[in-house]
Amino acid sequence: MKGRAHNFKDLTGKKFCRLLVLKFKGINKNRKSLWLCRCDCGNTTIIQTCNLTSGNTKSCGCLKKEQINKTCKINLINKRFGKWTVIKESENIGSKKKCLCLCDCGTIRKVSINNLIQGLSTNCGCVRKEIIGKINKNKELSEETKRKLSKAAKSRYKTKEDHPNFGRKLTLKSKQKISMTLKKKYAVETHPNFGKPGKAGKDNPNWNYNLTDEDRQHTRTYPEYKKWRNNIYKRDNYCCQVCNDSKGGNLVAHHIESYSSNKELRITLSNGITLCETCHLNFHHQYGYGNNTKEQFETFLKQNKPI
Repeated sequence: MKGRAHNFKDLTGKKFCRLLVLKFKGINKNRKSLWLCRCDCGNTTIIQTCNLTSGNTKSCGCLKKEQINKTCKINLINKRFGKWTVIKESENIGSKKKCLCLCDCGTIRKVSINNLIQGLSTNCGCVRKEIIGKINKNKELSEETKRKLSKAAKSRYKTKEDHPNFGRKLTLKSKQKISMTLKKKYAVETHPNFGKPGKAGKDNPNWNYNLTDEDRQHTRTYPEYKKWRNNIYKRDNYCCQVCNDSKGGNLVAHHIESYSSNKELRITLSNGITLCETCHLNFHHQYGYGNNTKEQFETFLKQNKPI
């Protein structure tokens, strides 16, 4: 694993539940590392690092099938799930196992066992129809009441008390986030240039006065940097200079000499080059972030430039 970023964790040979990591398979566009794994059942699959370490993925899919099969062996007849009552044992329909259910309103329908157990299906849709019927019958209701009823009809929870988050207290972090959002919204809407197009820098309503010039250079949100980036794209004809990818929204203005350690070259046109997201991520995955040099990029270009 030499040459990769310093924070890269090698998972080769490690086992996560039923999965044994065989080798590294590169990274995706979301900067997630991918690993080739072999399941205890013999199948191989490619899985992200976060899904392995968090336990979200425990097998190639065979474990879930076994759990569903065990559930199907349980006698569900006459058991209730919301308004559904199971009246017939499970049967295979395609890749899903379903059973015949009777709703309290009299509707009979085949419902996935998985949806019943997880609470994804609690009725045939009659609850939503009842709420919409109330809206149509009571035309004299206020607009606010109609809006609340419509919102409830779209939700799979009958009332707000049924929602799993009902009664939970907001954390300090959540309160601060809500407070900052409201403050920003107020600042934007009271700005004299609110709603006027073409305003940039301090004349833009979204300008954050809490940031210093040093903060803007660190986050690359100052106008000169945006102008430099657009000039790089224009010079390179909006095309990746490694793989020739020209897909819109997929390009990155890459600094040949590192942005962090070369302040005088940050907005120099000759120090930039257009790359697609994949090539950009592959470069940094090989050489890491920070202290990148022109020699590194030239080596990367020779190795990856198509003949």
